[in-house]
Amino acid sequence: MMTAWLGLALGHSAIGSPLCVNELAPSNLSSLQAADDSTPDWVELHNASDEPLPLEGFGLSEDPAGPFAPLAGSAAARGFVVVTEDDLGFGLAATGDRLAMQAPDGTISVISFGPVEPDHTLARTTDCCTGDCWIAQHVGTPAQTNVPQRWIEVLAAGSTVRTAPTAAEDWTELGFDDTAWATAPAGQDGAGPQQHARIVVTLPAAQRLALQLTYRDGVVVWFDGVEVYRDNIDAELGVAPTAAHEDKAEAWIGSLHPATDRDEVLIAVYAATATEDTLARFDLQLQAEVEP
Repeated sequence: MMTAWLGLALGHSAIGSPLCVNELAPSNLSSLQAADDSTPDWVELHNASDEPLPLEGFGLSEDPAGPFAPLAGSAAARGFVVVTEDDLGFGLAATGDRLAMQAPDGTISVISFGPVEPDHTLARTTDCCTGDCWIAQHVGTPAQTNVPQRWIEVLAAGSTVRTAPTAAEDWTELGFDDTAWATAPAGQDGAGPQQHARIVVTLPAAQRLALQLTYRDGVVVWFDGVEVYRDNIDAELGVAPTAAHEDKAEAWIGSLHPATDRDEVLIAVYAATATEDTLARFDLQLQAEVEP
């Protein structure tokens, strides 16, 4: 949730313009990925009119006094345009910041906001609404209409997983038989410096999932057999190359989409430490977005 204040000054959009800043992502981790696999801050603009709107003459800045990064192209009728920090030449501070938009006639509107949690956005609900209608969204909805989200926890920290120090090549696949593996709560030290773990989660009717992960040194994560996250582990699964994170690292893996033909998902985790005398450890939590 949003952890501090969010205030608006000088109107919800540039006076006389149907264009508004509709959503902000100062702490993007998964909602939008650039071509180089980075996850830049982004800003969503919405054209609230029934006609296409040229963006020439509009600009964005962290400082109401400018200078303003010029916008280009056009916004379709009732359409959305997403610009990233790479487009603008500046990012937004997740600890709190402000964003000013200048209209072609020189009118300036300003949005001020407080701290934003990792992988959350601030969004107008409904699009281009005015007044006290901003909400915090987990992951966010770039280039889509803003609707209230409802997230529920479907896997708590410390949940029981099936685990083994070694595994066959197909251990990350859905059909792998792990009944011979030991069971243990996640979050505890494993039996050695390398740990393989699997957990099958039964879901409600979820639209998307978000995984929060903590681990020691290095980790790889698969979702329904597809790798979705890797940190400090080489292509060949082995010890972590370096003791990069000492005791605990954190990751958010958002916008995971479950299959529509079944109500279960498989999460497989390989955790490893950099030294043989340090035990592997990881923990995970899974949230599901359901209908409001």
